[in-house]
Parts: sequence; C-alpha cells; structure tokens
Amino acid sequence: MAQTRGSVLSKQTIPDGDHMMRFVPYKQQQRDPDTDEFMGILGTAFSVRESDKGGLSLTWLEHYGPHERSTVEMAASAFRDTLREKKLGGKSYFAVGLAGLTRATAAQYDKQIRIVHAPDGPNTGHVELHRFSDEDRRLLDALSLEVYVDHIPVAGMTLR
Repeated sequence: MAQTRGSVLSKQTIPDGDHMMRFVPYKQQQRDPDTDEFMGILGTAFSVRESDKGGLSLTWLEHYGPHERSTVEMAASAFRDTLREKKLGGKSYFAVGLAGLTRATAAQYDKQIRIVHAPDGPNTGHVELHRFSDEDRRLLDALSLEVYVDHIPVAGMTLR
C-alpha cells in the first residue's frame, strides 16, 4: 500500500528535494544507431502526451517511500497499472529528477510551473506540471539533459 506524508491524498505541494519520474518509451530515447545501446533521453520525452490530459504527467517517488530501488519499482508498478495494456516496453526507461530543479529550470525559460499532486487511479503518487507547455524545445532539452539525468531501465525492475 502506498504511503503518504499526510493523512489525506490531497493537492499537496511537492517539496523541492523530492524526486519525480517520467516514463520514457523507446522512441523518445537516444540510441546508438549501430548497437542500439541506450545513450540518454530526448527532449521529446517531455512533450505533453494525449495521455497526460493537459498537464505533463510524472510520478512522485517519495509519495511511495524513501528514494531507493524498491520505491522506484513500486512507483513504476503504480504507473504501469494506470495504462490500458498494463505493460511497459522492455527497452523503456524512467527518467528521475528533482522537483526543485524542475521548477528552477522551467523558470529559466520564463515558465512559472506548478507541480500538483493529482492521484490517478492506482498511481496515487501521480503529479502534473501545470502552466507547462512543450513549445520551447530548449526547455525540453534542458529537462532531459540537466534535470532528469537518472535513467532507470524497466528491464532491470521487479514490478509487482
């Protein structure tokens, strides 16, 4: 069962030092053209998807517990369970970054984003970036290259 910092699953403020993760499918990754080796994520990983329902969707890790491998796997499982297919691609990754650095980086590009806790079915740690638009490619690149730099492969995870 998910743990929360408060007793109510409400619109909580995500602390600057807490981590958030974004699902990165294969097509939004930088790969070696000869070996297919993972080299990083593309800025397009932060484009608003139809499934994002208007605000960029992320999962708040500390909502599920301390930032460690088992917590990442719990959060990944919760994210997966929101998908219609209940399946994550074997070559997919999760990119992890800090909430405060996300806010600060967006501000450098004149975006005053809000990170809003918005539980989504089984993903009670779901958050949305409001006042975010993906029109500025420089911001998307900055998020992928400077903020969400911890890349965790789905293939090595034990999902529940």
